[in-house]
Amino acid sequence: MTKSLGEKSANYEYRPISDKQYRVFAHKASMLIKDTADFYNIPNTSVYPETILAYAGEEYRIQYVGFTSLTKQYDIQVKREAAGCMADLGNRIVYDQGILLLDNLSGFAEGDALEPIVGINLDMNTGVPARGQSTLLHEVTHVVFQFGGSLQAKFDLGKAGSSSDPEEIEANYIAYFLLIPDWRLVDLLCNENTFDEICDTYNISGRALHNRIKTFLLHAIGLSERAALNMLLPFRYPLAYPSTSDNLKKYLQSQFIDLFDFTSEGRL
Repeated sequence: MTKSLGEKSANYEYRPISDKQYRVFAHKASMLIKDTADFYNIPNTSVYPETILAYAGEEYRIQYVGFTSLTKQYDIQVKREAAGCMADLGNRIVYDQGILLLDNLSGFAEGDALEPIVGINLDMNTGVPARGQSTLLHEVTHVVFQFGGSLQAKFDLGKAGSSSDPEEIEANYIAYFLLIPDWRLVDLLCNENTFDEICDTYNISGRALHNRIKTFLLHAIGLSERAALNMLLPFRYPLAYPSTSDNLKKYLQSQFIDLFDFTSEGRL
């Protein structure tokens, strides 16, 4: 059966998760990174988002398409069960000849395990490489880990940011694990990289990187939220906390003494 899932521009990436969810999501990302590395016969450390997207296209026969709200390069068919949601969406709908487009939809995945399609909103993602990469990785996660012949057709038309759909939460976190895996994050934080430099290198927003580091400290390291923020905030705002801005780096260096082995093996 067909399945279709969409990620809204105001999405689910900052919803809290449990330690167990973190481990599961990180493990799934690690599996996909390893499969990509094995496919191209390269080390895990040479796998980047574009490598994963290329592998997923080959291995899972994903067709990547672009769409815009103006040119309607790709039309998303209205699913029968979505009809009742239309009134709630108001003027965010572009409706034309039985076809529904959402101008706040950044990407979607639809089809089944045999004929998956991943679409990206060109209006939203042009000129923002990591936004496009994270959107595509989010949708690829739906295809790789969630699509299957027995799944019911589904089109996600909930109000942006209001859904607690576990599949959307999973896809968002796995996308960020694929963008910056734990081992790469540790390497970046333990070396002479500032918060802004990491944002620039990976074209990731400050809010997204803040959440990525915070969830790592909470769930991979086991810090309390207060302890995590006490190290994260000085790292993010060194001018406001000059005396403690390098505490995060020193702490992680003490936790990962054998940092070379940790990063070179690409462990999560």
